[in-house]
Amino acid sequence: MNIYCYQENYKKPIKTITNILKSVNRDDIHIVGAKNTILNEHIKNNLDKIIVSLYPGIIFNQPWAIIGRLRADIVLLNSQKDYNELKKICDIFKVPFNGFLLGAAYYNKQKHIKEIYNKKYIVFFEQIDIPKSKPNRLRLLDKLCKFARQNPSRSLLIRSRAEYDKDELSLKNLSKDMSLPSNLSFTDIETSLLIENLDLALSISSSTCIEAILAGKKCIICDDFGYKDTFLGFYKNSGIVRKLENIDLTSYQVISRKWKRQNISNPYDIKNINKLIAKLYQVKKRKININKNIFIWIKLVFYYHKLFLKNPWITYIKIKRTLNIIGE
Repeated sequence: MNIYCYQENYKKPIKTITNILKSVNRDDIHIVGAKNTILNEHIKNNLDKIIVSLYPGIIFNQPWAIIGRLRADIVLLNSQKDYNELKKICDIFKVPFNGFLLGAAYYNKQKHIKEIYNKKYIVFFEQIDIPKSKPNRLRLLDKLCKFARQNPSRSLLIRSRAEYDKDELSLKNLSKDMSLPSNLSFTDIETSLLIENLDLALSISSSTCIEAILAGKKCIICDDFGYKDTFLGFYKNSGIVRKLENIDLTSYQVISRKWKRQNISNPYDIKNINKLIAKLYQVKKRKININKNIFIWIKLVFYYHKLFLKNPWITYIKIKRTLNIIGE
């Protein structure tokens, strides 16, 4: 089994998959962590290899992310919802279904670290461009400060993004001209380690909250900036969406079982891992033709009608580009 990690954001799922599939001894299998363009280039350059693709995080309102994996021999999926979507896409294009529901492979299990665990940290996970504008990011910082002041007995950490720290709009940079509460600070503790040892995870829409839920942690999604351009819609109907000012640390809402069943799957389920291992030994190279006629487009428009109504041109262009990438 050969591992190809072309992009930084695929390192976490690649690490998980490498660990759970270490017993697989088949040299013609390529596990490829890459976006559509790089993945399909790898497929074209390795026509005799079994290509296994994966996702580095949440897929939400991104049909091109699903379509771009059609030429992979196996696509490891994060959730039942992703599984159902890929199945429908395969039906639309009339190609054999290539999905396998593994679970959120970007969740890297870690050990409890007593020194961190006992502090019962509340951790807010920063996201790049969510919210996007400087006024909104300053407003976010102000809301976090107020939250910290309202809960003086608890320590609030902001997990900043290392690759974003030097950016003008990073929360760390924006905080330099502010007076922060004594119980609020920034941290660069490894995300996976932090998730396993925190008490409460906060975020606007980060996949770190999926990891926190899988780790059995309390989690709250902050809807202070609405649904537009925040990907908050992924967590709609989850039961854990709140405004920062309305969070009550003495009473937490229970996550919706229905939502959880559709959107969260555990990648460490032994029975499921064994099924995947068996599949990897049985899978054969497949050759498919991608039809792009008008009837395919009509079906895509019907299936993704909400997305086409909301952003018709952008949706059309992104799907068209993806179809050009995967070829005939």
